[in-house]
Amino acid sequence: MDALARNQWTDWAGIRTLLIAARLFDSSPPRRWDSPMRLTRFEDLECWQEARKLVNMVYDAVRKDGAFQRDLRLVGQITAAGVSIMNNIAEGWAAQSNAEFIRFLTYSRRSCAEVQNCGYVALDQRYLNEEGFREIYDQALKTTQIIDGLLRYLRSRRSQRS
Repeated sequence: MDALARNQWTDWAGIRTLLIAARLFDSSPPRRWDSPMRLTRFEDLECWQEARKLVNMVYDAVRKDGAFQRDLRLVGQITAAGVSIMNNIAEGWAAQSNAEFIRFLTYSRRSCAEVQNCGYVALDQRYLNEEGFREIYDQALKTTQIIDGLLRYLRSRRSQRS
C-alpha cells in the first residue's frame, strides 16, 4: 500500500475509487479530493483499526463471563480468529505485491466470518447475550466490508504495485 500512496493519480475515477474503497480520508478536517492521505504503516489502514476494535470486544466479552473463560477451546478459537484478522492485514501490508496483499486480506476476511460463527456458539451456550453477540457480529461485518472495499481497489490496481 505504501507504493500506492506514492503513485501519481492521473484520473479522477482512480482517486475517487481509492477514497471510497480504501477510505483514505479521515472525516476531520476536510481534505481536498485530489490530495490522498499518505499511508505509511499498517496501523493507518482503517480495516486494521476496526479489526483491533473487534479483538478488544472479543476479549472483553470473554473477561465478562466466567463460564466463557472456562471454555478453553471456544475462547482459543474466537480470540485466535480475531487476532488473525489483524495479523493478516499487517502481514499483507508488508507484502511486496498487490497479489500477496490480496491473499492476506482474503485470509483476514475469512477470519471475520470465523469470529461471527464462534459468536453464534457463544450465544447458544449463553456466554453472550443477544446484545453482546450483535455488537461482535456487527463489528466483524463492518471490518469485512472495509476489507472488501480495499480488496476491490487492489484488484482494480493489481499490476500497479511495486
